[in-house]
Amino acid sequence: MLDVYSIGEVKRISQEAPVPVFKKLAERQALGGASNVAVNLISAGQRASLLTAVGADPNGDRLMEMLRDVSAGSELTHRSALRRTTVKNRFIASNNQQVMRMDEEDSLPLSEEESAALKLALKKGLPFDLVILSDYLKGVLTYDLTREIIDLANARGIRVLVDPKDPDVRKYARSFLVKPNLHELRDLTGRSVYEFGEIAEASALLCEICDCEYVLTTCGGRGMVLTKRDGKYEVFQSTPMEVYDVTGAGDTV
Repeated sequence: MLDVYSIGEVKRISQEAPVPVFKKLAERQALGGASNVAVNLISAGQRASLLTAVGADPNGDRLMEMLRDVSAGSELTHRSALRRTTVKNRFIASNNQQVMRMDEEDSLPLSEEESAALKLALKKGLPFDLVILSDYLKGVLTYDLTREIIDLANARGIRVLVDPKDPDVRKYARSFLVKPNLHELRDLTGRSVYEFGEIAEASALLCEICDCEYVLTTCGGRGMVLTKRDGKYEVFQSTPMEVYDVTGAGDTV
């Protein structure tokens, strides 16, 4: 994804309709989605490559250029003529207040041909220590492709970490670690997830359902809970800070 931030001000209401008039003063762009995860890894001294689909359009060109600028590997990235590059346009007014977000995207599942191209690229270029699946339900990580990635990685002794969005957790079965937030954990297990003990119980259930070794549940300002398959857990407290924008917090985790 490409994150675009339009910086401006709102000083009046439109005469045409009861809506604020946003006067754009500046714009900045940033790598978003899975590419934000890659940027975080690279900034931490790691090497990272992206297995994904990017539109064969100007936004895709810009995204690929930005990946090269941060030395993120793009040799496994497929340029698709069938879909637009996902762009999130955020409009930021005074005091860093986000007044609106406009998304441009095609989130239908990849075609069989495009999915086959990604599978081939994966098989040719999998000498990695770790695979991270950032699933945003935008159509790239289909059930079949996700299963193929996890099975292939497991066969080669490579651990898979998952940031899940799909309610069908069978899609992520036999991964090493799954990282839901509280809302996702509640939806995936149907359990109460308020107290840390409840979070750990629900996480252990998700470990069993997903056949994974660990579940790391993010709890907003309360921190994170890391739960092993046997139900033992550890709480990582957070340090509350005043921030204007929490965009990318899950990617950073």
